[in-house]
Amino acid sequence: MTRRHAATRSLSLGAIELDDKDRSEWRAVDVSAQIDVVRLPTPWVLPATNDVAFLNALHDGPQRSGSAGILAGAVSFLATMLTRSQSAAFLRMTRVLGMTRRLAQALATAAALALTLAGCASGGDKTEVAGGAKVIKKGTLTVCTHLPYKPFQYNQGGKVVGFDVDMMDLVAKKLDLKQSIFDTPFEGIESGQSLNTGKCDVAAAGMTITEDRKKVLDFSDPYFDATQALLVAKGSSIKGLEDLDGKTVGVQLGTTGADYVRENAPKGAKIKEFEDLALLTTAVKSGQIDAGVNDNGVLFDYVKSNPDTAVAKEFDTGEQYGFAVAKGQNDALLKTIDETIAESKKNGEYDKLYKKYFGEAPSQ
Repeated sequence: MTRRHAATRSLSLGAIELDDKDRSEWRAVDVSAQIDVVRLPTPWVLPATNDVAFLNALHDGPQRSGSAGILAGAVSFLATMLTRSQSAAFLRMTRVLGMTRRLAQALATAAALALTLAGCASGGDKTEVAGGAKVIKKGTLTVCTHLPYKPFQYNQGGKVVGFDVDMMDLVAKKLDLKQSIFDTPFEGIESGQSLNTGKCDVAAAGMTITEDRKKVLDFSDPYFDATQALLVAKGSSIKGLEDLDGKTVGVQLGTTGADYVRENAPKGAKIKEFEDLALLTTAVKSGQIDAGVNDNGVLFDYVKSNPDTAVAKEFDTGEQYGFAVAKGQNDALLKTIDETIAESKKNGEYDKLYKKYFGEAPSQ
């Protein structure tokens, strides 16, 4: 359902005033079981910035262009300045609002200011450890992830565990550090903002290496092979994407699975976005949606403990996961991660962890 927002007050972002006419053009749709209509708080006032060069670069840069580029850059950055719950709501909101160019420009202005104020976050004081690797907190390897994403990272008995977590423990041990988990929305991770603004040292989030992500992140060597899969209720007549015409399929925000569904689902399929894996799988199990798409590893793990669901099909997308560090800022840490992956595969530690979380050794 599409609804127009009531235009009751003006909204000030930077030097640009958004009047009732602009606000009346915003639209929101029902994108999850918890979200129907999303509104920006009013008033929201931020000082203006005159950094025209930054705005032009954001508008015309090689990675993105046009008002959509302005919006994407601004949204990703502003989301990193908020708490996790605020970020999640903000990112969901921007996914479903039909924003005018003026609003996109206003958000870009605000992002430019935020970037100026937070400049020290990405390039500020860091501690140098073994081999020249840099960390944001002395004695600690701070790892960005998005919970839950079982079996890669999830809570168990009050502690975060998982395949990625154990791999990062190996890296931390090599650097004589202790791992600390920073839970944050996945879109902030895959956009590069969580790392490039200094919230963590490395991202370990079951994240596929893609060309777009490589533009904003430096990836390690691949450490896990993955593909997309389709989750349905057991006994469902749905066997593939072609059966979703007129039905609802769920995806997780910011994922390659979401991209795959948008590109390959029938035009008559309704795509519903969820913030995390748990919300997506629960929606399939409870019958809120007809099917869900995510990485095969996490969906097969889910089916093990939820026998009333099934993986109907896998799609050969040929994906590989990588750990990531801030773009151009931590080559020494990246080298250590690559060395750890190679050493763990050589000494058998990788196979041991793989069997621990996936029940079998990796195929050669």
